[in-house]
Amino acid sequence: MTHDPEQEGPHGDAREAAHQGGYGEVDRPEHKPELGYSITSTVCGIISIFFLAPIFSTIALIFGGIGLSQREYVMSTIGIITALLGLLTSPMFWGFLGMGTAISLAS
Repeated sequence: MTHDPEQEGPHGDAREAAHQGGYGEVDRPEHKPELGYSITSTVCGIISIFFLAPIFSTIALIFGGIGLSQREYVMSTIGIITALLGLLTSPMFWGFLGMGTAISLAS
């Protein structure tokens, strides 16, 4: 390609600048997934292990599902697992299922 000074603008050759990405392109940061739902799921899941498991586990499972649908796999999975652990270790949960009576009769 030959250099034609008549087609050159005040900032150089327009065709050359277009190939280098000079005109009309804006540097945008890469889209990073927001981890809000996943973090909420994980925090509620951890709280459910120690306190009010039926409530916090339900919240953790809901937010974990939303997080998974938004491709926040790791933190959402941790939230779901901790929610299930919270339910399994909760005396309130076993009481709701009537297992408290069965466990106390067995001992």
